[in-house]
Amino acid sequence: MNIRQDVLELTAVFPVMMKYSDVCEALNISDKYLYKMLKNKKIVYLNLIKRKRIPRAFFVAYLVDDDSIRNVRFIKKVYTYILSIYPKIMTINEVCQVLNISKSTVKRMLADGDLSSIHYHDTAKIQIYKDSLIHYMIEHTVK
Repeated sequence: MNIRQDVLELTAVFPVMMKYSDVCEALNISDKYLYKMLKNKKIVYLNLIKRKRIPRAFFVAYLVDDDSIRNVRFIKKVYTYILSIYPKIMTINEVCQVLNISKSTVKRMLADGDLSSIHYHDTAKIQIYKDSLIHYMIEHTVK
């Protein structure tokens, strides 16, 4: 995918995982119109329980009208790249930071068995396997 430099510079200010409000602001559209776009699968997005996140890479691909992003191998490559700066075992805070969601949402994902984790009972510390998170993200990506 050869992306124009100006598009990359314009989107660099947005978080890696964009919220509805980020995309609406960037495209200057209403949240209802964005909902229709997602429903019609115009933009690839990640469905996290009741929250939707649009990875910046998929938003850029939408802007340059590149349909190759619907390939599962490309999606896995994007998520692996996004998580490349994190260790193999991540804290709840790191997962919150990556997905742009709250701790309670991550804990709900853990309680539902969506993520594999390590529980340290003596300290009540929970850590999440990065591979499990990547697998979850791929499985919950709407193409």
